[in-house]
Amino acid sequence: MRPDSRLGRTSPEVWVGPSAAIYQLFSGGPQLRTAICWVMPTFHLICGLPCSGKTTLARRLEVEEPALYLSPDLWMAQVVRDGYDAERREAVKAIQLELAGRALKLGVNVVWDSGFWSRAERDAARQVAADAGAQARLHFLDVPMDELQRRLAERNANLPPDTFYIEPEDLKLW
Repeated sequence: MRPDSRLGRTSPEVWVGPSAAIYQLFSGGPQLRTAICWVMPTFHLICGLPCSGKTTLARRLEVEEPALYLSPDLWMAQVVRDGYDAERREAVKAIQLELAGRALKLGVNVVWDSGFWSRAERDAARQVAADAGAQARLHFLDVPMDELQRRLAERNANLPPDTFYIEPEDLKLW
């Protein structure tokens, strides 16, 4: 079904799309007409080094958009219980990427707090968004190394839930 050519009016049928924007239009009497408009979902890719503020931004976007929040670190902490198991981390990321694609196809925004340090990772996520008819938005958090080191020392001294100790020297490797 589609809207009439007249702005703000719909045909008697309901215009349906996979989206969050719902408009109720009243026209000529007691009949209520509802149109559900197509709004392209967004796949938010949160890119940056540890302690750059990725999780803070991702959690804010989760509420503001609203969006499904996915984080390999969270699953590694709660399910695997080892943040440094590279094989299982790749498995977790593959599952989360598949979930993201499914959610995007349903019209749900997704925030993936994954780091995205390699171009190949970013390209794969962008392709999932494109295949789902969604847009991808990269949020790159570029924090000076001195500030990252300061934040890391503070974080390591009092680890938040579902995070892992990171060696200060590792920041320079990434």
